[in-house]
Amino acid sequence: MKNILCVVFLLFGMNLYSQVAINSEGSAPDNSAMLDIKSNTKGILVPRMTAAERDAIINPATGLMIFCKDDNQFYAVKQSGQTQSWVSLGSQWLSNGSSVYYTAGNVGMGTSAPFGALHIVNPGYPHLNLEGSSIYGTWVSLGNTTAGGTWYNIISTGSGNGEGPGKLLFMRGAGPSNTLNNIMTFDTPGNVGIGTTSPNASAVLDASSSNKGFLPPRMSNEQRDAIAAPVAGLMIWCSNCGPSGQLQVYNGTTWTNMVGGTALVHVLVPGESYGGGLIAYVLQSGDPGYDANVQHGLIVAPSDQPFVYVWGCIGSSINGADGTALGTGNQNTLDIVAGCSEPNMAATTCENLVLNGYSDWYLPSKDELNKVYLNKAVLGVFDNFGYYASSTEIDQTFAWGQYWNTGAQYYMPKNISFNVRAVRTF
Repeated sequence: MKNILCVVFLLFGMNLYSQVAINSEGSAPDNSAMLDIKSNTKGILVPRMTAAERDAIINPATGLMIFCKDDNQFYAVKQSGQTQSWVSLGSQWLSNGSSVYYTAGNVGMGTSAPFGALHIVNPGYPHLNLEGSSIYGTWVSLGNTTAGGTWYNIISTGSGNGEGPGKLLFMRGAGPSNTLNNIMTFDTPGNVGIGTTSPNASAVLDASSSNKGFLPPRMSNEQRDAIAAPVAGLMIWCSNCGPSGQLQVYNGTTWTNMVGGTALVHVLVPGESYGGGLIAYVLQSGDPGYDANVQHGLIVAPSDQPFVYVWGCIGSSINGADGTALGTGNQNTLDIVAGCSEPNMAATTCENLVLNGYSDWYLPSKDELNKVYLNKAVLGVFDNFGYYASSTEIDQTFAWGQYWNTGAQYYMPKNISFNVRAVRTF
């Protein structure tokens, strides 16, 4: 009872002073401290509790401190705006012998909001160094332990590696060890090996395999021709050149086969999708514009224009719009548009058409329209009982049109309604 009374009297006595000192030497408290505790043999013991008990404290004051028995860490209440939270006062890194680890979340370096296990941000000079002095090299291992996953290692080799020092290896296998299978090697002189750790010194790229081949870029004839400024020696597989495709190389001037002969080309046929529409006709020997070395011809839009249209300007002749042959339809169209401003005209509709990335469509001439008719079976849906407009004028009253059911071409009054199918050339 005596000891308890002494503590009570001491506590009442403390209320008489603005500062309190607890020590065995009778020294006064430091001027900056409300409570100054000194001892060489004892410590201070704050309340010890579990995390659940800590979290059950009602309205804890900012700065309140406890010791959590669950993780053996000190915690204090932190105030941030209107929000209070318990924060650890010690390092969140844990130790295991000489190792340290962290399991509570992501780690950020240069960022307060890491979105990966380790997130490093350095906007000035992002640089990550991994330096080792082992004769067995310096390793970075990437592994996935789910079903079907595996390990990949990146190794800067040392003198103890079987591949020799000074190489960069990419390896794959069942675990982070030096028994993994080699995928790719970068040798010191700049040689690259795939499937070999010793690329031949004469080869900048040495691919080695006894059960796999080399697969060059595969593309169509059209994609090959769209390569900007190909360099001599560039190699591709042309998937639609010739009947079965062909391995080709650029010699600095033209594409050739692998022995320097003329490269096969894609043989276009009517009905094939190409150039924003369908191949309607491929020029033959004797046709205007025919080239034995390069295919040219007509491409037809995949469908009719959505309405019916007049030829336009009945009672007036359009200077220049009388071409009938292959290759004259585009100029006819330009002449019609320049010489007649009547609304809802077939020529204007085609000249203004932008379709599938192309804007050079026009109304076909009499002979061009007939070529479309002759291959109509492979060119999509037409109005089989419709009259289709050509761009070929006969006189101030009539222009050529074609009845799609029979293919017959007629003098058609320029003010009647026509079906319209635009074309372009290749």
